[in-house]
Amino acid sequence: MVKRFFVLMVMAALLTGCGTTAAFERRLQSTVGEDVDGVVARWGPPANYWKTDNRETLVWTWSNQGSFDVTSPTSTYTQGMVGRTPYSGWTYGTKTTSTPYNFWCKWTLYAIEGRITRWAYEGNRCLADD
Repeated sequence: MVKRFFVLMVMAALLTGCGTTAAFERRLQSTVGEDVDGVVARWGPPANYWKTDNRETLVWTWSNQGSFDVTSPTSTYTQGMVGRTPYSGWTYGTKTTSTPYNFWCKWTLYAIEGRITRWAYEGNRCLADD
């Protein structure tokens, strides 16, 4: 079980590169005070958008699903008797298991009168590079 957890952590690190949550938060914070149109020009259109009076809510989403195979060694010890002769020994092999993953992130920017005022996010892979 520990080995499987370690493999999962290594695979997650490889799949996500060197991004960090702190860098993601800095990227979101850097938008505060910016014009909504400038952010949309850089990040592309949001997945969802609402406007009421002078307030705007913009939501972007990202997800990545799949699976990867983990092959691990196995060993089985057997012992018994054949007639009156005892025997024992090890049998070695491998076992492959498929491990699914579902990475996602949803981030929201809030604006008043066309300027970003705050942000929020949720997910298990909200990462950015420095």
